[in-house]
Amino acid sequence: MESIIVGSGTGTDASVRAYDANGAQLSSFLVAPSFGRGGVYVATGDYNGDGRSDLFVSSGRRGNAQIQVFDGLAILGNSIASSRLISNAYTGQDAIAPISITLKDSDGDEEKELYSSQLSDGRSDQLKKWEFSEAADAFFSTLQAELDPDWSSGAYLG
Repeated sequence: MESIIVGSGTGTDASVRAYDANGAQLSSFLVAPSFGRGGVYVATGDYNGDGRSDLFVSSGRRGNAQIQVFDGLAILGNSIASSRLISNAYTGQDAIAPISITLKDSDGDEEKELYSSQLSDGRSDQLKKWEFSEAADAFFSTLQAELDPDWSSGAYLG
């Protein structure tokens, strides 16, 4: 059974909670302090191939344009020691604008890829695709597409 993942809103510490289908809280933790108090966006998908959904958290306003990935099994055990930080994830020119994220199997290989777009900076009209390199033990951007120029305030992904 999948958990319901919720990220905090603007004005609170960057935190994430997981709930079961009945609304009982399963876990709760603070994300890296560098995410600030601008809230967080969350998405889930299995990036490490263990069959369990992992957690992707992107920074809200004033969060230094970061994306952090947490191992799904560790999250349910309230351990955030197993995480990877994707810094400088911004697509525009403003590192403090929030980052919208989603995971999709866009190439039909049955593995979800991470996509990001920056919001609200008035200059963001790009979409980034992130892939994980086991050899480098890091995420890297493989696609940077231009979106509609009229969408200069960013795009919400879903």
